[in-house]
Amino acid sequence: MKILKIKSPMTERNAGKKQEGKEKSSSQFTLYDTCNKCPLWVYIELVCNNNLNALIITGDAPESILKEVKCNILIEFSELSGGEHAGTVNNVLKSIYNYRSQIDCLYICIGLLETNRSDKAIAWLKSKGITVPDGDIEKLVAKVTGIIKSKMIYLNKETDKYKNLVSDTDRRKVDASFYNDQLVALSIHFKFNIDMNITLAQYASYLKIFSESINRNNKSAN
Repeated sequence: MKILKIKSPMTERNAGKKQEGKEKSSSQFTLYDTCNKCPLWVYIELVCNNNLNALIITGDAPESILKEVKCNILIEFSELSGGEHAGTVNNVLKSIYNYRSQIDCLYICIGLLETNRSDKAIAWLKSKGITVPDGDIEKLVAKVTGIIKSKMIYLNKETDKYKNLVSDTDRRKVDASFYNDQLVALSIHFKFNIDMNITLAQYASYLKIFSESINRNNKSAN
């Protein structure tokens, strides 16, 4: 069974086009922003050609938003298809959000302490196991500032880890023919034609079922 490559509408777009001007609201553009909406050919444009504009359905989205959507789609696809990489990325993201939340709360505490509204701040600090020196607000502010600096170090480490994980995902580039070969194998296995216009969620589901079937056959052969 031969799978014909679908000519992508992106052949008429300028790949790598830079976004200009101020960032626009989401009401001014529509994107393929989930695996349920994103066609396989768009995903291939992203991972093989880093063509962020493939994500655009209508309008003109800022590059920063396109990069964020690409990252989210890569993680979601990895989760749907059973990839371990996504689990690692998600754990790092949770750690980043936890540190950010803690740091924000500590800054709020400093604000309360410096404006003579220390009761709530002290109660919160004690609830988190932070010892509070009696009656010396200046020392307490210095202590909380030191805790913030310490947490910032860990936050920066986790942020660097996240960037490396995402970069590692970007480095795992394969040729578009790889996906064409996979579609051939999937079509033979499921006994119907599967092309690049299926959604990424469908593609992930087919891959997962196909992989589970192969594993079962290997176990029965042993």
